[in-house]
Amino acid sequence: MLIVGCGDVGRKIAVRALASGTPVQCLVRSQESADALGRLGLSAKSIDLDTDTGFPAPDTAHDHSRIFYL
Repeated sequence: MLIVGCGDVGRKIAVRALASGTPVQCLVRSQESADALGRLGLSAKSIDLDTDTGFPAPDTAHDHSRIFYL
């Protein structure tokens, strides 16, 4: 599962998915948010979609059959 914009709602989805055994990768705007998600056991990368020119390639070890853009 890939969650783009993993704020409050995305975090709740991610934590539940992870608890059920679903691998989750999160994209967030700030490194602080990525660090906070990491402390919850989630894989997170920081990127500002408004200013960054390159979109990071998703981790191919994860199943991205479900993508949430929040």
